[in-house]
Amino acid sequence: MIDPPDDARRGAWPAIGAWVCVAAGLMLGREAGVVSVVWAVGAGAAALAAVAAALRGTGRARRAAVVCLGASAVLASAGWMRARVVEPAQRLPAVIEPAGGRALVEAEGVALDHPEHGPATPGAFSVFLDRAPVTRLRLAVRRLRDADGWRPATGVLYVRIGEAATGVRAGDRLRVEGVFLPMRGPSNPGEPDARLIAAQRGVVGRVLAPGRGNLEALPPPAGLLARAHARFLRLRADARASARGWLRDSISGLDRPGEPAPALLAALLLGERDDDALRDIDESMRRVGAAHLLSVSGLHLGVLVWMSVVAARAAGVRRGVESLAVAAVIALYLFVVPARTPIVRAGAGALAWLLADATGRRYNPLALLAWIGAGVLLWRPLDLWSAGYQLSFGVVAALVTLAPAVWLRWRPMVLAPDERTLGQTALMLLERLVIVAVVAWLVSSPILIFHFGVFSPLAAVASVALYPLVAAALGVGAAAVVLAAILPSAGLALGGVLTAIGRLVAGLTHALDALPGASITTPPVSVWWALAAEAVVLWLLARGRARSWRDRGLAALVVVWLAGFWFTPALPAGAVARLDTFAVGDGSAHLVRSRTGAALWDAGSSEFWLAQRDLPRAVRALGAWPVRSIVLTHPNLDHYSAIPDLIRPLGVRRVLIGRATASAARDDPDGPVAALIAAIERRGALVRLVGAGDTLAVGDLTLEFLHPPDGFVSRRANDQSLAARALAPTDAGPRVVLLTGDIQDRAIAALESAHPDLRADVLELPHHGSARPEAVRFVRRLGPRVVVQSTGPSRQDDERWDAARAGRVWLVTARDGAVSVTVRPDGAIEYRTLAGARGVVTAPAGTATGTAR
Repeated sequence: MIDPPDDARRGAWPAIGAWVCVAAGLMLGREAGVVSVVWAVGAGAAALAAVAAALRGTGRARRAAVVCLGASAVLASAGWMRARVVEPAQRLPAVIEPAGGRALVEAEGVALDHPEHGPATPGAFSVFLDRAPVTRLRLAVRRLRDADGWRPATGVLYVRIGEAATGVRAGDRLRVEGVFLPMRGPSNPGEPDARLIAAQRGVVGRVLAPGRGNLEALPPPAGLLARAHARFLRLRADARASARGWLRDSISGLDRPGEPAPALLAALLLGERDDDALRDIDESMRRVGAAHLLSVSGLHLGVLVWMSVVAARAAGVRRGVESLAVAAVIALYLFVVPARTPIVRAGAGALAWLLADATGRRYNPLALLAWIGAGVLLWRPLDLWSAGYQLSFGVVAALVTLAPAVWLRWRPMVLAPDERTLGQTALMLLERLVIVAVVAWLVSSPILIFHFGVFSPLAAVASVALYPLVAAALGVGAAAVVLAAILPSAGLALGGVLTAIGRLVAGLTHALDALPGASITTPPVSVWWALAAEAVVLWLLARGRARSWRDRGLAALVVVWLAGFWFTPALPAGAVARLDTFAVGDGSAHLVRSRTGAALWDAGSSEFWLAQRDLPRAVRALGAWPVRSIVLTHPNLDHYSAIPDLIRPLGVRRVLIGRATASAARDDPDGPVAALIAAIERRGALVRLVGAGDTLAVGDLTLEFLHPPDGFVSRRANDQSLAARALAPTDAGPRVVLLTGDIQDRAIAALESAHPDLRADVLELPHHGSARPEAVRFVRRLGPRVVVQSTGPSRQDDERWDAARAGRVWLVTARDGAVSVTVRPDGAIEYRTLAGARGVVTAPAGTATGTAR
């Protein structure tokens, strides 16, 4: 756990230098718009200069050679980033560029894995949808046919078939017909560029096929290599399916509703993290700082290696053969589990350790880690920007270099093994475990705050408490899976123990998460704070002294700097109010801000995962934290599917609902709205009932609810939608922001009757832009300067809105991505879109300056 107190950095500097050069080159290649060939030429020239300097033989020349070699590595890495990721991403739209972003295609290729069957819309609310399960698979495409005919193609297609498709296996040759969807750039603030990620993974796009009839099996591939590749794919998929089956067979209690153990154990043992049942335990582990225990990594391989070594020595296997046998076990495990960064790092390290052990050679653990880290970056360059890579390699590097120093300061004198009692040995192991947990917690905290906005004060305690249980689950689980494959009854006997351990892990995690102060949600911080905080942590662990005023001052500076982010205004000085509308497909999510507060007006999408994944990140990327209130206009899933996932990350304290929502929860206690209310309250937020005449303070801005009034009745949930306006004070008079939810004919009539002088400067288009005659007339009567339409492609550019659209700024999320509308102190209205359009409206509707359509 903690190596002897040798300086781990001794002899590791060449490897560390190589890693730094690779990382610097990748950052340079991503930001600089220079083609890969130019970088390659520069790298070659620097390498030749290094050789020429080295041949001179003098000390100065050798130093110059090292500098030139480093420059060559930086330039080569920059060129690799361009050639591996950036330039393929730029070519992705050219694969097929249909009108409107969609085209009918046929694709032929090989299935990379067994198809997966699941809900059409994954997420916590998917159980309430009456939709047939769909089939998902990855297809290594060989050729495509579009309107121009067949042509060769390479890459991976994500295929979704609108019903369960059976009889397909990994390695099968398939032809699929459907709608091609190219990979697109970001639609919301803070969203990573899907084109870059797709290029790194070799993905060229997605195909949506209506049904099983659009999938055709083709004859097996011809050629020796093609057949061998197909057999390899099938063998790997069969191995993964068998491991899942053996684990399922060995676990008892799988069919119990709400049982957390199966999904938890599948994640621990096999790296399966796609189960919706894992969401709650995953969130709890993340909040208490123990999420690393769920990722297949060094802990998992360590238990596996230990069990393999014990088994090999019990069988009397010779030392050299023992290393080969353990390496074979590790290789088989890596063959079964998904290839994520922590497991690749741990697997490569374990194999290198076994090689060194078999050959009797010594190795530097920090140098090995640096070489593995550089190799992973060359394989997956974008991992440099991921929290997983930074945590996996950063924390392990800190444990290798700093944990021994901390251990020596804690216990300068250590008894020899033969001088210790059993109690002293156990105490020393516990002390080492605590030191490892504390060092890992301190080093990981700035990274977690930067990426996720969470600080976990109890992370070290959680790790110490959960580590033995997770290790036991791994050991018993591995034995149960092996026994289930050989002797099912024996595997089932261990399965009961395994299930009990899984429940204990889940229960302890939830108990820790329920403790006051177990996790603290932090505001968005800058990358400079994260770097400074990490530097201070590393300094304090390496050379810090508790009584040093300098070290105390450094720690206080980081804390005060972090506290400053809590007091950052929600809007800059040049804004009175702002409406941000996020691109969530067919759904609705608007962020209303003043200088001193923020609230969300609806938060959902018909594609649940879209809003759940993108909204917390988008809101934090805008610097809008905390968001104390969410208004749910009416009980439609596309307006509330993301609300439970926003409560804790955004610091939400209250959710405001209308009478229609309250009635839906009361009338159907087993339905989705009741589940929503329960999830909100379980996360610690209050639910408040509002209607016409009520108000909500959003900092120094007030939302006045206009609809529905008391006594209003309608069969349509849309007509019972909340509607509200905000008056933004400016030097030129108040500017009206009108939010309408999904109101339709009866609600529009009630609004006009109650507020005959109603007008709007900024308008949320009712019901996502459903072009009903009453809605068109209503918009023209209001006379807004800027109209914001939150919709998917189906309602984009509907010609029935042309008369109302004329002379106004009309922003559509399906076309423009996320949009923002800002009311300035002088009364002008400024708008921007993520797609790049921007402008200012300084006069009444009909005259606008800018580039938006």
